[in-house]
Amino acid sequence: MKRILNFLEKTMENYPGYEVIYLTQTGSVLHGTNTPNSDTDIKGIFLPSIEDMLKEKYPEVIYACTNEDKNSNEDIDIELFSLKKFLYLLTERAELNAYDILFSMNSNFSIKETEASKILFKERKNLLVNKTLSFVGFAMSQASKYSVKGERVKELEEVLKFFESISASFTKREMKSKKLKEFRPEIQEMIKDKNFVVEIEKEEGIYLSILNRLHNYENTFGHTLKLLKNVLNNYGVRAHKAKECNGADYKAMSHALRAIYEAIELLETHRIQFPLKEAKFLKEVKLGKYSVEFVSNKMEELLAELEKAQEETSLPKSISFDINLDLRLNIAKAVYKL
Repeated sequence: MKRILNFLEKTMENYPGYEVIYLTQTGSVLHGTNTPNSDTDIKGIFLPSIEDMLKEKYPEVIYACTNEDKNSNEDIDIELFSLKKFLYLLTERAELNAYDILFSMNSNFSIKETEASKILFKERKNLLVNKTLSFVGFAMSQASKYSVKGERVKELEEVLKFFESISASFTKREMKSKKLKEFRPEIQEMIKDKNFVVEIEKEEGIYLSILNRLHNYENTFGHTLKLLKNVLNNYGVRAHKAKECNGADYKAMSHALRAIYEAIELLETHRIQFPLKEAKFLKEVKLGKYSVEFVSNKMEELLAELEKAQEETSLPKSISFDINLDLRLNIAKAVYKL
């Protein structure tokens, strides 16, 4: 920690009057997936000098690296976001890095806390939004990239073609009103020879499971077709051709799974606890202890859970600009002693 703080102090000499209001360990150390060769990833939040703030001329991000031995336990990477940028990433973009910083506060991973960061931590529940799919875009691309079953794509295309044939004569109004349950006998006949399209019965009703994604028979044709087209697009060109995947990037797949786990936890509990409870499994994925097919199936299963969590969460789609502004003003007063 002393080495990190010394490096931070040296870095900030280039930014007179700037105040680092929070600093924390992130990356694999925070998530609980670090190995002996993991580097030290540090992220934080700063306020510029009063002069630069009034001029509105200051960097949004300050980055510094020791470059001693890249991606090793000797290297230190520090990335600092301005408070304005941090709140934008958190509430407008819902970026994973911003959530990692927010929920590392008041934990053993914090390196530097201030009165300003305590204000931020106290208001954390008012800063959460239901936009988590935006920060699992990478995860979805990985699920597509490593979808090793060409048969899955084939069945998805067949199901989509079947629904399109039924709805071809529907009007726009009927697309929004006609429900799958009205054609359940035809659907049951269609899925008889399918491996990845089946009916699943739950306490709350009967669902059509298409590639591990559940579709309620109460859904309309318009809604279902939109979902199926999105899934097919996410598979990408490579997935359409793939029968198996060699040279898999297990580290990238581990990151993808982690993003989904964090998103689900956030939507369901309104917090993310570190280290992650799935850390052991994620580390094993990173080390290549599971087949690509197993990991790919797991990603698709979790993405289905994520879609459900996003539909059921009580988090708002957005927050008022005034909340961000008031928070920035309160923190500025604390830092500048106004």
